Amino acid sequence: MWFREKGRLTEAYNSAKRDLINHPDAWTFASMFWVLRDLIREVCLPTNDKERAMSCLDLMRELLPDMKDDSGAGRRTYIYLRKKTLPYTDFIKSPSELSRTDPVTAYNNIVEKFGHIDNSIDLAFHEELGWIIYRYMKAKRYALQSVETRRLLRDYLLLNNVRPSKLHSSVLYFALDFSKGNSDFNFIKFFLIWKPENLRDEDYVNRVVNGKIVPSLVTRVCRIIVESNEPLDAITLVKRFTGHEKKVIETLREAYFWKLLRLHNENNLQLLWMTFEHYVQSFSIFGSSLHHSKILKEACRFMVNENAWRFINFMQMWYGNGNLRAEDWIKETSPSGKAFPSLAANTIRNCYKIIKSDKSKTNDVTLIKWLKSLYTALLEHEDKDEWDTRNFATICLWQGLTDKAAAMYKKLLVNKGSKYYLWAELASCVNDNKLRMGLLLKAKSIEKDENFLGDIHLKLAFSMMTEGFVDDALNELALYEEHREKRNWKLSDSYYILKKQIDSAKRNATRQDFTNLLQLAEEYVYSGYRWLKFVLVDKWIHQDTEFCKLTNGNAANIICRTKPFHILHEATIGAVFSIRCNFKCSTNPASNITKVSNQIISAPDIIPLVVKEAGLPPWSLLPQMYGLIEHIDMNKHLMHIRTQNSELIFCTYRPPFKCNDHIKFRLYEEYNSTGKETCVCEIMPCTRKEAETNG
Repeated sequence: MWFREKGRLTEAYNSAKRDLINHPDAWTFASMFWVLRDLIREVCLPTNDKERAMSCLDLMRELLPDMKDDSGAGRRTYIYLRKKTLPYTDFIKSPSELSRTDPVTAYNNIVEKFGHIDNSIDLAFHEELGWIIYRYMKAKRYALQSVETRRLLRDYLLLNNVRPSKLHSSVLYFALDFSKGNSDFNFIKFFLIWKPENLRDEDYVNRVVNGKIVPSLVTRVCRIIVESNEPLDAITLVKRFTGHEKKVIETLREAYFWKLLRLHNENNLQLLWMTFEHYVQSFSIFGSSLHHSKILKEACRFMVNENAWRFINFMQMWYGNGNLRAEDWIKETSPSGKAFPSLAANTIRNCYKIIKSDKSKTNDVTLIKWLKSLYTALLEHEDKDEWDTRNFATICLWQGLTDKAAAMYKKLLVNKGSKYYLWAELASCVNDNKLRMGLLLKAKSIEKDENFLGDIHLKLAFSMMTEGFVDDALNELALYEEHREKRNWKLSDSYYILKKQIDSAKRNATRQDFTNLLQLAEEYVYSGYRWLKFVLVDKWIHQDTEFCKLTNGNAANIICRTKPFHILHEATIGAVFSIRCNFKCSTNPASNITKVSNQIISAPDIIPLVVKEAGLPPWSLLPQMYGLIEHIDMNKHLMHIRTQNSELIFCTYRPPFKCNDHIKFRLYEEYNSTGKETCVCEIMPCTRKEAETNG
């Protein structure tokens, strides 16, 4: 054996050969490769034994693909040694240099020598050959037929040049541009053979040219992938962008976003819906991101009216295991400063609206469970909104959870007892017919505008007929019919059904007094709140709305509208009432008081829930006081009163009183913006003897 010329190398060769036979792996391949390198350098080249050198290089070429060579040193070594031994090294060197200035001549010279360029030419020259092909294609871009360009790209892919590299990325750039005008060229297929793993880090970065941003190579690739309309195995594709998976996912999502906008602007609805479907099926699995949320926003905007049905299926796939970001819960603000609901809130409410409009969907147990999970998240993130709470209660009703729905309405009515529709909706949550009647009657007692009472009349009529109160049921139908005809509105099918049933029912002799049912409804909602006594001390009109003030005399005051409580509207000053109250906690009793035109109109520390007559004499809740008017300050419009306890108090001047008049009056305390204050009301003249007798 010629290896005997170098005893040390022979020993190394034999050792590497044994290791390769016994333990063939990447490391033993590399060991044999480097021993062969030493044999060529130290034996073959010094003796000009090219035949032996070629034999070693052939074996090195077989080892190279499977050996450990992370740095590429093995490949570079092989190419260097191969060029030292091949007879046409000098010939290829010349066209390689010429291709920089005359790529067409350089390419033709190579073809003339070898027939055409393929991987039959030794690996050592594949880098030079790759550049020669690329520069030739670029120079002849508009002169070559499509089939010829595709053949050249195939020839390039068959080479075994260094990848990733600037050359490899340059060829991909060329293929991108070529694909735009040649529909017979499948760029995606080419790209997968080119291998996404061969992208360089710089291929992911946008460039700035003359102050303008030029999209990265990866961005352009993603756009073509999305524009192809081909179904994607997104998971497999993304994995091939090694180390850059998240960036590629977002880049693809951004490409979908712009494509969807374009299709909508072009009114290409068929392709628009298909693209939405392709996207949500392929990319929802990757979790939340900016453009995933942007696409959801556009789905909300586009899937409306006759296409609203599309949104539920889209949202179910888009949402996955929870693809809403923290940013999606932040309210949006217009340039003018106007606030809009967050994307998350708007989306969830849209889902509710669509499902509610389709009876078949409200009976879908799985769908309603999913919607409830969305609304649970909504109520956790958003301020407690009346509409959201009502919608959640409706969802509970769809699930048959009437007690839970009723509890939510009862909680709303603590602060919103003047909202007639809450009482009417609560009626749908109870099974007791008389209680249901009471709740509907309560709604009717609050709202006097017949425009809003149509359904309440019909529901009351049905409940009254069920209880045998036929005349009352007929009266409700008459009110319904009269108003609808007056407004030229159509009578509902429910009306005709009820009318037929009631006409055939046995008539009762008299109309009923339903006061007890109203009380039943109020007790059902407010039974957990205690009764307190208050006296009515003031009434006033502000912006066409009547307000009143009540006090218990000890700074526990109520200021409210009289509309929800007809009894307060009809009452005279001084009347005493029993009121069921809700107390709202406040560290500063005066902190929530607002003044308009010197009248206090909002003090929400105590909320009246139910009001009824206390059966006590007027003013009897407040102490009767006596005193003398010592001074009247006309500039400040104040009277100075010395009380029977020798205390000096002040009140607004009220003619015809004058200095030294003896008076009797009532006192109570209240909080205002400056703190606690003693207030005087019900001032009446009295004799000196009466004042002194009670002093």
